[in-house]
Amino acid sequence: MSDSETRQVDVQQSASDENDINLTPAHKIGSHLTTETLKRSRGHHQPYCSGNFPHDQYHISNLAPEHDLFEDEEFEAKTRPSSISLEFTPVSTADTVDISLSFDVYYPAVPTYEEYLHLFEKSLQAARVEAANRMDGSIDPSDVSEENINFDSLYNLDKRFFRRVGISVDTEFDPTAHEQEASRITEMLQSKLITTVSDSLDDFPGVNNSLSEQPITSDKTSTTPLSESEYTARVEQRTKLSEADLKWDLQAEVTRSGDEFALALANYSPDGQSSDEYDGIFERFIFNPKITAVGQFEPYTFDLVPEDYRYDQRVWSKGHNCGTTSEIDDHGNRRIETTAVPRCPVYEFVFNTAYETNFDQLASGKTIETLEDIESGMIEYLNSWQGSRREEIRRELGLSQAELEQYDAAAEDFTTEIERFQQGIDILKQDSQALRAFRLMNEVNDRQYDFPGWRLFQVVYIVSNLSSIVRREYPEFESPHDDAAGVLWFPTGGGKTEAYLGLILFNLFYDRLRGKEQGVTAWIRFPLRLLSRQQQDRFLESLLYAEEIRQANNNLGLDSRGEPFSLGFYVGSHDTPNAIGTSRDRYREAFSESQQRLEEECQVVETCPLCQSDVRVEFDKEKNSVFHHCTGDSCIGQLPLYVVDRDIYRYVPSVLLGSLDKIVVSGMQPRFANILGNLTTECPIHGYGYSGKCSEHAHCDVDSENLREVDPNELYDPVPTLHLIDEVHLLSEELGTFSSHYETLYLTLCDEIHGKEPKILTSTATIAKYERQMQNLFQKEAVRFPVDGPKRRETFYGHLTDTIQREYVGFMPDNRSHLYSILDTIQNYHELIRDARELSSEELADRVGLDSLTKSKKRELLDLYELSVIYFTNKVEKDRYRENIAKHTNPKMMENGYENSIVERQLTADTEDSDLLETLENQGDIPFENRVDTVPSTSFIGHGIDVNRFNMMMFYGLPAQTFQYIQSSSRVGRQSGVTGFVFNAFNPLEERDMHRYRFFEKMHEYLDRAVEPVPIDRWAKFGIERTFVGVANALLIQHYRPMMWRSETVTKDTKQVRANVQKASHLYKLMTNDNYSDFTKQNMKILLRSAFGVDEQTTETRYFASQLDAKLNNLWRYWEQNLPSMNYPEFPRDEKPMVSLRDIGNSGSITPQFNNQPFIDALFEGDNGR
Repeated sequence: MSDSETRQVDVQQSASDENDINLTPAHKIGSHLTTETLKRSRGHHQPYCSGNFPHDQYHISNLAPEHDLFEDEEFEAKTRPSSISLEFTPVSTADTVDISLSFDVYYPAVPTYEEYLHLFEKSLQAARVEAANRMDGSIDPSDVSEENINFDSLYNLDKRFFRRVGISVDTEFDPTAHEQEASRITEMLQSKLITTVSDSLDDFPGVNNSLSEQPITSDKTSTTPLSESEYTARVEQRTKLSEADLKWDLQAEVTRSGDEFALALANYSPDGQSSDEYDGIFERFIFNPKITAVGQFEPYTFDLVPEDYRYDQRVWSKGHNCGTTSEIDDHGNRRIETTAVPRCPVYEFVFNTAYETNFDQLASGKTIETLEDIESGMIEYLNSWQGSRREEIRRELGLSQAELEQYDAAAEDFTTEIERFQQGIDILKQDSQALRAFRLMNEVNDRQYDFPGWRLFQVVYIVSNLSSIVRREYPEFESPHDDAAGVLWFPTGGGKTEAYLGLILFNLFYDRLRGKEQGVTAWIRFPLRLLSRQQQDRFLESLLYAEEIRQANNNLGLDSRGEPFSLGFYVGSHDTPNAIGTSRDRYREAFSESQQRLEEECQVVETCPLCQSDVRVEFDKEKNSVFHHCTGDSCIGQLPLYVVDRDIYRYVPSVLLGSLDKIVVSGMQPRFANILGNLTTECPIHGYGYSGKCSEHAHCDVDSENLREVDPNELYDPVPTLHLIDEVHLLSEELGTFSSHYETLYLTLCDEIHGKEPKILTSTATIAKYERQMQNLFQKEAVRFPVDGPKRRETFYGHLTDTIQREYVGFMPDNRSHLYSILDTIQNYHELIRDARELSSEELADRVGLDSLTKSKKRELLDLYELSVIYFTNKVEKDRYRENIAKHTNPKMMENGYENSIVERQLTADTEDSDLLETLENQGDIPFENRVDTVPSTSFIGHGIDVNRFNMMMFYGLPAQTFQYIQSSSRVGRQSGVTGFVFNAFNPLEERDMHRYRFFEKMHEYLDRAVEPVPIDRWAKFGIERTFVGVANALLIQHYRPMMWRSETVTKDTKQVRANVQKASHLYKLMTNDNYSDFTKQNMKILLRSAFGVDEQTTETRYFASQLDAKLNNLWRYWEQNLPSMNYPEFPRDEKPMVSLRDIGNSGSITPQFNNQPFIDALFEGDNGR
């Protein structure tokens, strides 16, 4: 082995050694389905091709005849490649390299009698299916009578038929004579091609196809095939092929650049456009080409993987129009070869279970002892890291001095992680309320979950973040990292949600124990509405168990201390109404008259999480509120759940669960101040109002003098303690820029109102340069948890196993459009599913390599792989796929004799069916023919969509960002022992796709390291143009309106009235009268700079500050000039606050001219998924 090979253990070698891999029954089933799908797509499933030319039938791994005659040579070269090549650099050019070139060809033939019978029976089944479908659709194909059969569709010997022959040449390649070697190898190829095909002609005497174009028709008009004698008589009429008829021109080509060689296999066969009378029936393509080289090679450096001592940047070969693989053989030589279908496995992560993390143990009197045992384990792991393992890993990985310094720095990061955990333990030792809250959190989990305890990283994460909560009560417990933005970085499906849900539960109990009896404790924001809805059930169930404990008057409970724990489903009008009974809606009347309408608009929970009874949604007309009630006889009754925005502002739930965009409401809705604890008014019927008004004043009979004035200083720490953002990597580009301004606005409002900011916690499974993103979003440093371990594949919290969790497979379609290659692959896959269902359990077990398989286990395993998920990068292609499933694929399946067509349902951000995920997860008793088979989707699927039956996914090209690819592909293989399979159908016209295909294995080995940094710039010049109005208005209505209402009055009609900054006349007086010292342009400037995170310390922030000052000056001048003529404060150019973080452009109206309204209506009333 050369010196360059001692750098690291060869990852691919170990990954490809199946003797060391745990192949579960599910893996064997899934692998069989995917492997056979690929075989059908490249012609390896049978020794012949019938009905079509092979190049029309097979779309993976074929080389077209030379394409010089085509007008667009570059396009043809990419979509109809005529060559592949293997590039490598020998360690020594004086040494020969063992090489092998192989490929398949097809020659025209007729089937053997056994093959003929099989094809005839298959065509008869297809004819029966077609007839049954043509009749009334309800008749069983086996019951179709003979007179209804279309005999023209039955197989006969006039159909095209080609037989496959494999050719292989093994020889030694001499690098010193590479020019002569190309000619020598070409001669070997041509000679072996002719002799091998000639031998095949001898092996099948009398069955080779006629070269005549005259069809030999059958006079059969029955469903009985030809007898063997009839078959023989027709075959004997055929002219036989001879060696002179074989006209392929295959050439080996060798090029050299320095010490690098490129060995190519090229198809220079005639392209079928010549005058040769027989060209019309010959197949000139070649199929499944492969080039192999064995020897000693120098590696290339794969620069796309960041430098990190844990990762091997070596690549041993490069391919053209193909991928490559590499492994060490039994003799210590490296074997490199081209592959049309590169694969790369990803292994299951097994959690460290060496420590006690059970809920009941942590809820008992052994809490501290249990946590200190974990602490000791962390220290022991660190000591090993810095001690004995240091030299061991240095030798194993061949670390340089610089890499050893990286290794030591990583150990220091883990030291900091231990210190944070130790501080959390110290808090639990010293603060009895914190210890009790921690135990109650564990008690909730013990009641709620059917698993016994935490994953190790979860409990360490929770304890490490206790100081950020407890410091609100005891500042002496504050740590250096509490003001930093936390980044919980763990693979998808690892349990991030449970980790921060545990922290929220601790916070809820701690708040009640320390005296905070009401108000928001935590606000969690998710990037998409459907994701919020999915998480809602999990959060609500936890809160219900927590509420049981809060109400309990035993030693464990809190004896109903404080207000009930409640959840606000804060997502907006797409899911539930923002308000009821305003001038812009008729919900109040509708909900009073129609229970169905009420359920359609407002019901978000159908089953009680505690007792599984039905939940009924009710409208309380007096309170103008919607409530969910459990119908169980002895259960909780009204669920502590608020789903209407106005209800959330009035009742201020303990936990807000909502969509990412909801933060922009701060720039529009004055009631939002209640969430911040900036309360002013309370109605005895309708809850908290705002600035002297009942929130539901349009429907309230309470006199204003009977409204209670609320002083926020009377409330105990009303500012939310935690602010969590899930999938934080999605806050990028414009969305990230806009969000960053609102994030720091939110922090500024909290700080101005109560002198405290919430702790920022984020989570993600894929992020690069996270420090930069946290700085841009929140103007804060970042703390990541957990940090990397000493080696790839391991941390203190667990390590990768030898069980394959997910297997990635790539291919580049040849001689087929991108879309139709996807359609044909999906057709092959679902035909195989149907074939497997028809097999007996014993037959299927034998085919997939299982010792045994019961009928029930067979159904269970096939159910896991029944669904295919197709990821599209845009909706246009997704819709084309949906259309062609019906127009192209299903008719072809019927032609192949399959009764059940493919059923598709899309899954996008526009999906309105909230029950779709449940339907996809649990097919239950739905008959197979009615089940969903394929799910076309967009990037939406990557955002926390959990369906255990998603185990086969195909990508229609690569997403724009690697994190999207990781997140979306992680939707498959989420159950332990159930391997997910991910197909990548690359686009040959996209250079990025071509590159990922060529380096497929290396890209997937280190996929997490290939993630691009999140593109975000809070200082983008256009950003302030979109956010300024919303941020300025938020300061006006969230900060100044409550403050001015409490402290200032203005004169109206000789009377003194409370100041209201949302009235233009009031605002004008506050601005222009020196007596109102709180509301000045200077104070507004300070607040705006804080809200936008401007500190004037850098060139970019100085420029931003100048733009901000200019906008404020312009606004102030505009108000001074125009407020006297306004009813409420308006902004220059009639600008309005953003209504969504995705609100990029200026809004406008479209008015159709003449008679175009029907066309416009048709556009807007079309498919909701478009």
